[in-house]
Amino acid sequence: MIGIDKQIKGLSDVLGTSQFPLLSLQVFDTWLTNWKRSDDLVEVLGFGAPRREHTTYITALFTLDYMHSTVNPSVAAVLDSGNADVALIPALDLKFGNHWRVHSDMDLFFVHRQKNVKSFGGTLLNEDFFSASAEDSTHLLGTFANNSQFNLRVTYQF
Repeated sequence: MIGIDKQIKGLSDVLGTSQFPLLSLQVFDTWLTNWKRSDDLVEVLGFGAPRREHTTYITALFTLDYMHSTVNPSVAAVLDSGNADVALIPALDLKFGNHWRVHSDMDLFFVHRQKNVKSFGGTLLNEDFFSASAEDSTHLLGTFANNSQFNLRVTYQF
């Protein structure tokens, strides 16, 4: 893992923030030493995508502070560099007085490969269930395909 956090001083005047915007970047790489394709390892349990020798994820976070840190928009992103799957998470935090907090975010998943399932008798089955062939293209972020969501949390702190 390697990362950098940087407050971007020049953008404060351009964006009108009350504090310097923060940019955080990280690169995570998992390296399987003595890796052999013949080991037949999978990346995610229950999915057939083969494990890669190097699995690299790149994450980024960009946060802003407005109105003396009472309005805080941010955006986070995760990229699977092996197959270009992306998770994008825009968020907004609001503070009202000393007690009320509102947090909202969206989890958006943009995947290129996902497990294909279809409904059969009220349950979800792999579409090639009866042919006994394995699904072989879903990596970690692909497990979230068709599961984008919006979250809203209102909190009273006492």
